[in-house]
Amino acid sequence: MKYKNTSIVLGISCVSAFLFLGTATANNDIDTTDVNKSSSVNLEPANPRSFEHIVKLLPEDFKPAFTRETVLKLNGIVRRSYEVINEFDSLKKGNEASLLLVDSKATAEQIKLANSQFNEMQALSERSKSALEDMMKAVDTLKASQEHYNSAVLAGMVKFVKVVEHEVNEHSTLLAKVVKQA
Repeated sequence: MKYKNTSIVLGISCVSAFLFLGTATANNDIDTTDVNKSSSVNLEPANPRSFEHIVKLLPEDFKPAFTRETVLKLNGIVRRSYEVINEFDSLKKGNEASLLLVDSKATAEQIKLANSQFNEMQALSERSKSALEDMMKAVDTLKASQEHYNSAVLAGMVKFVKVVEHEVNEHSTLLAKVVKQA
């Protein structure tokens, strides 16, 4: 009895599939002439107009979010931030020990490691600031132009670049304090 509901669902699914195939074949939407000639079945619609209803669902004034040139420019900036945050995550895993220097006496080797990590973090911080500056210039340029753009997509891109810059800068500042105290 525990499989009763499963068999009902399976039965309904099979009936639905047969009804779909039967209706599609009756409407000549599926070309089945090659079924016996080869091992593969051509499920391409014989009538391309059968998908017209899908196109009708889109608004008449449907436009892409950005022009090709703009999307390439913006994606390049977002990509730079993405690379920074990936490097930051890798570096952050390695500098957790440096943050412990505040609570203990640091050896010369630990101080050297902390300074090295601080320099790497500073470089990441500069790269993230540069990406944010470039993004804000691109946004200003885009808004000043008459080009159509999707403001929600743009806002998401800007937010990502800002969050990366903030997170990297915040951690860089914390690491600077640790290195200064060591």
